[in-house]
Amino acid sequence: MSHLRQNSSYWSLLLVLVVAFGLAGCGDDESNPTCDPACDANLCMTCQDGTCVTTCTAGQTCNAGTCVDDTTCDPACDANLCMACVDGTCESTCTAGQICDAGTCVADNTCDPACDADLCMACVDGTCESTCALGQVCDGAGTCVADTTCDPACDADLCMTCDAGTCVTSCTEGQTCDGSGTCVADNVCDPACDADQCMTCVDGTCESTCTEGQTCDGSGTCVADTTCDPACDADLCMTCVDGACESTCTLGQVCDGAGTCVADDTCSPACDADMCMVCSDGTCVTSCTAVEACDGAGACVSNCDSMADIRAQADGPLDTPIQICPAYVTYLTDTGFFLQKDPEGPAIYSFEGWDWNADNLLAVGDYITMPITELTTYFGLKEITDHDTIEVLTTGNSIDSLIQDLSAGTVPSEDLESEIVSLTEATITAIDGSDLTIDYGTATGVEIHASELDGSFCVDATFDFLGLGGDNNGTHNLRSFYVTDFSNINTDDCPDLGRAPVAGDLVLNEFLADPPAGDAGDANCDGTREGTEDEFIEIINISGEDLNLSGVVISDSANPKYTFVAYSLPADQVLLVYGGGIPTCTLPANVQTLIVGGNGLGLNNSGDEVNLADANDVSLISYSYGAEANHDQSMTLTPDITGTSYEQHATADTVDGSLFSPGTAIDGSALAP
Repeated sequence: MSHLRQNSSYWSLLLVLVVAFGLAGCGDDESNPTCDPACDANLCMTCQDGTCVTTCTAGQTCNAGTCVDDTTCDPACDANLCMACVDGTCESTCTAGQICDAGTCVADNTCDPACDADLCMACVDGTCESTCALGQVCDGAGTCVADTTCDPACDADLCMTCDAGTCVTSCTEGQTCDGSGTCVADNVCDPACDADQCMTCVDGTCESTCTEGQTCDGSGTCVADTTCDPACDADLCMTCVDGACESTCTLGQVCDGAGTCVADDTCSPACDADMCMVCSDGTCVTSCTAVEACDGAGACVSNCDSMADIRAQADGPLDTPIQICPAYVTYLTDTGFFLQKDPEGPAIYSFEGWDWNADNLLAVGDYITMPITELTTYFGLKEITDHDTIEVLTTGNSIDSLIQDLSAGTVPSEDLESEIVSLTEATITAIDGSDLTIDYGTATGVEIHASELDGSFCVDATFDFLGLGGDNNGTHNLRSFYVTDFSNINTDDCPDLGRAPVAGDLVLNEFLADPPAGDAGDANCDGTREGTEDEFIEIINISGEDLNLSGVVISDSANPKYTFVAYSLPADQVLLVYGGGIPTCTLPANVQTLIVGGNGLGLNNSGDEVNLADANDVSLISYSYGAEANHDQSMTLTPDITGTSYEQHATADTVDGSLFSPGTAIDGSALAP
């Protein structure tokens, strides 16, 4: 019964299904299938061939029958607190390097499981890092060992070898690999070298074909390089001239950094570091005086020697120059100058040479110093004979305080040698050529040795004097070099010496310009042949009256040689004038002898003049000669006195052909006008 009821239920269900399907198929039009009414009721759906399909496109959803953008996400997205739905896309709210932990974004400190599995790797803050040091590798068992392997390309290259993990070439410097594993000489250059027409490859070295001073013009031609370094063009004080960078600043200028040349008023750092030096307008000058030296600690100390110390030095060259302490120039001569420091001296003479000219070099009153290198003693006077450069410290100084007045009767002495002295109211007691004997104050018989004297001087004349203290081989005297040393001359008490000569009163009878060599040339009979001293002229007074030759000047073609002082030549007397020496010839009674001294007569052998003129420069005798006098003998009138021409003496002397006859006639007899 129960079984039957069960079967009845089965059949009942089957009946319902049959009825349902039967109803559904009943009346259908198979050519136009229909969809569920719900499909037609949904405005976002459409029935196509019996299938209900949406009219919304991908990414859209239906909202009240309208297709709109689908901004919703999967419910799982909304459920995940670390996710956010953004315009329909489910995006993580965690940043790079973070992971989600129970809905919270936290730092991702985990690594790939493979990292944890590798014993040579360690996970550090989410990064898998090797525990092996540089040059090590993992041996696969979790131990770091030295990496002795190289890149496979190294092993494949036959010219390369792997050395403890480093790939090195087996080729030496200057070799290359030929591709077959052989090292050969590298004779090739970089392709850029071959491409440059001004370059050439020489045994593997790329060398320029341009010579020094040339550059490549870009088309393969070497041309003169007229360019300069860019730094030159950038410097406004520099200019490029034919490839050379030259300064536009002149000597003594520097660039101020803004392109302007300005005066260089800086000095060397060494100058600034030297405490005895000072920089003056770019010149480093010493702060020490000419007679000071720097002691190395910045102090200037004296380095000069007193005049007394210098006069005490031995004669001759000095091993080391000595600096004379500053002194005043007190007197100038044609050959040097005198120096004196104090009124009481001492003083000294500096001999500068026979051709020295003081003009524009020194002046009285100059305050000078100089390094002395040689000393000598001349006729008893200590002299400077050589020195280095003179330094004039000041000029125009008065020397009045240095002049010592001897008028009361102070006589010349060792203490007065070379010092400037003065006299007033001195009286001449004797005249010998240009030497005077004088009295002044309480002093008597004092000698003045003068280079030249005023022609009006005579015995009993008086004068004032400004000159020097002298020494004539131990005999102390006074010394004068110029007529101007004498002033206030009074000749009222001079004796009558005769009348003044005029042209025709005197005859030049004989002259010797070229004394013979050896003993034969000793014309003054002093035992020595000396060319200047043995020259002579022979003058005869044919006027019949006594002649006053005072002021008469003997000269050659260039310079005065001697001026007569208080000199009378009686009628019919012969005057024999020698250049120098000590004449000792035996002569007739009517012959007077005179010595010029100094540089002598200075008669040139090959041609000169013999001149005599009065104090007013009116000619008394003038004769010019030429090479005829240059034959080791005198020229003489033939016959004596009255002859009208001069002959060589050996020709004129027909008796024995003598070479000269000073003070006598040609034949040796007395001259008689």
